[in-house]
Order: sequence, then C-alpha cells, then structure tokens
Amino acid sequence: MIWTPDMPESNRGAQTEALVELIDMYPTLCELAGIEKPEHIEGQSFVPLLKNPKQDWKTAAFSQFPSPALREWGSYPLRPAMRETYFGTLLEEVESKIKAQQKEKWDRDLFENKLMGYAMRTDQYRFIVWKDRTLPQAAPIYFELYDHNNDPEETVNIASRNPELVAQLFSQFKNEKEQHSTN
Repeated sequence: MIWTPDMPESNRGAQTEALVELIDMYPTLCELAGIEKPEHIEGQSFVPLLKNPKQDWKTAAFSQFPSPALREWGSYPLRPAMRETYFGTLLEEVESKIKAQQKEKWDRDLFENKLMGYAMRTDQYRFIVWKDRTLPQAAPIYFELYDHNNDPEETVNIASRNPELVAQLFSQFKNEKEQHSTN
C-alpha cells in the first residue's frame, strides 16, 4: 500500500496486478522525494504505477534465499547441537524427504551450506532454481514450479510434469537475471 500527496484522486485506493519487488522501494522513494538515485542501487521506481496502475510493467519479480530446509534461524548453518533438540526429529524428516527426492545427488554439505534458491515470480507461476552457490556456472540441482492459477498455496511442484515450461521459464529467468544485473 502506498499513498503520496500528489497521487491523482482517481488512483487512491486503486489496486494493481503489477509485479514490484522490495528492491524497487529505494528508487521509488528517491523519485518521490526528488533526490537523485545513486548509481550503485538496483531496482526500478514504480512511481509510474501510481499514476496508471493498469499499465504494462515487469514480467517477473526475483528473490534469492538459502535452502530453508536445512538451516537454522537467520540462515545460519546447522550446528550439531541442533540435532539434539526437539528439532532433531523434524530435521531427520526433512532430510529423508530430500534424500528420497535427490537420491544419488544427496550431499549434506551442499544442502546445509551451499544450496541457494533463486525464484522468479510471473503473473501465473513461481519458478525456483536451486543451485550450488559455490559453482555459479554449474547446472541447477533442482527446479520447483507452482501454478498460482491452479495452486495458489504452492502445494504441488509441477516441474517434473512440465519440462517444456521449465525450459521456457529457465530461459526467461536467465535472460531477465542477466538484464537485471547489467542495469
């Protein structure tokens, strides 16, 4: 929710389906305050959406996060003592699911310390690429794909059933990520 003193009366309370990211807040605030955006920041001011909430906008929003399954609070690696707490049973359960999913690819060090998730949210899909962050050029380890039109709670990963869509979204992900890093 955002409100500015010079927002057109007709747009107050208006909603938009446009995708904006947290990274867009700083350039937006710079523009609204009338100060120059520093060169080192990323993101795109969404002030134009305040004037016209229906206009075409970004085709995707991006986020990045470490593997949440095998991390402690604040994304710290697991300590052996954590396995001795009441979380130990939960950790074993999560690990067994990952082991069954990954089979011969299972690697405790990778899943506890090196795995990074890169997500792209489009108007319909949430697409997650899991990679070893120490090997940025290596192929992804795993994909997740959720169709928000049919599964808004993201309960069923449909990536394995939709290899063509995964390839298409991965191509879009790589292209937009590359464009994002050069802007």
